[in-house]
Amino acid sequence: MKLSTALCTLLLAAPASAADLFAGSPNTSFAQASPASGSLTTIGACGGSVAGLAGACGELFVAASFERVCRHRDDMQQSEQWATVPGATLVGAALRGHEVLVATANSQVIALDRSRGTELRRWTTPFAITSLFADRGEVFAGTSFGAVMRLEDDQTIGFLGSCGSTILGIAASETELFPGSAGGVVWRVSRATGFVTSSFPVVDDPTGLAFDQGNLFVGTPSGNIYTYAAASGALLATRVWGHPVSAVVMGAPSAGTADCFSSAAVCPCGASDWQGEFGGCPSFLGIGARLFTYGSASVSGDDLELAVLDLPPTTLGRFYLGAAPAQVPFGNGLLCAGSGGYGQFRFPAQPALLGTSSYRAFRFGPGIAARSQQFFGALGVIQPGSTWRFQAWFRDVQNPCGGGFNTSNATSVTFQP
Repeated sequence: MKLSTALCTLLLAAPASAADLFAGSPNTSFAQASPASGSLTTIGACGGSVAGLAGACGELFVAASFERVCRHRDDMQQSEQWATVPGATLVGAALRGHEVLVATANSQVIALDRSRGTELRRWTTPFAITSLFADRGEVFAGTSFGAVMRLEDDQTIGFLGSCGSTILGIAASETELFPGSAGGVVWRVSRATGFVTSSFPVVDDPTGLAFDQGNLFVGTPSGNIYTYAAASGALLATRVWGHPVSAVVMGAPSAGTADCFSSAAVCPCGASDWQGEFGGCPSFLGIGARLFTYGSASVSGDDLELAVLDLPPTTLGRFYLGAAPAQVPFGNGLLCAGSGGYGQFRFPAQPALLGTSSYRAFRFGPGIAARSQQFFGALGVIQPGSTWRFQAWFRDVQNPCGGGFNTSNATSVTFQP
């Protein structure tokens, strides 16, 4: 999950240094590590061989080999079965905006709504799909005969290059695609022309590929993940997981811990978000707004960013923070940060312009610590060792609950030097 491949590109423009490495295995497990160093730590399993990984905004979507798509939320360290594709053997996953894309062994790519898991559309391709990738709004599928297909919204299909044998994985920079083929070869394909420009050998079959800051991370059946310089093809490092690798992706870890979730027991009017423990009380859309934090909790680095997803269209909202925990009815939602009004310290109001026509989003940051020093006074300054709770407020006037406004879940961040 490189941030630029998904919705977080629009929401966050987060620095590449915020990305972590995720890997999946045929033994059903998936793991996480920092890309620069550190061992892989298993964080979940999906009940089937991992066929693809995709993620953005603190969520990792895991396509298991038969029917099942799981979702792992980083700030809760929790995984759940999220959707099923009846009768399908899945071979890949990717994210494009608000769509979770899954590829099937019978040559189809199915787009699922990222909020509800319902099918939005599907492509039927003329060739068997062996891998799936999305980046900057474009969708690519690898084939068993070595070509990469570009899938267009109008259902047309284009072909890029010829890479010799089965495409096992795909990664990309701004200017190049990097398909990896059976036999241990990574190819460079120009995104502008669609032509193969060069290739370089890798140690083993590249069953998973990801790109980050000029490096390619190549997962292999041996259980090793190799780091190569994308420009030269030079081998830079080897990381041992110990499990065969079937998928690799980059993603941004959460900087905080989420809580104050929707339930019929605590939400006004007894309303409950169908996603349960993943958002705030439902808006008039029937779904709760979800707050995520990215970057780091470093005060000196000051790269923390906030994003709230699944807002109603045409709404207006803002983020706020408070030191005191709370969980009391507030409009159509819950007040979870601070007390006495909504939040002790408020960020500027903004329209929810990002996202799709059905589900909107807005973001704030980096520079949150600096803003607290400039505008929030002595009691509101973010300092190392302090813990602050963040929440989003937004207008929700069409909600039959009648409160006129609503809130997201909350996220707590303990700041470091």
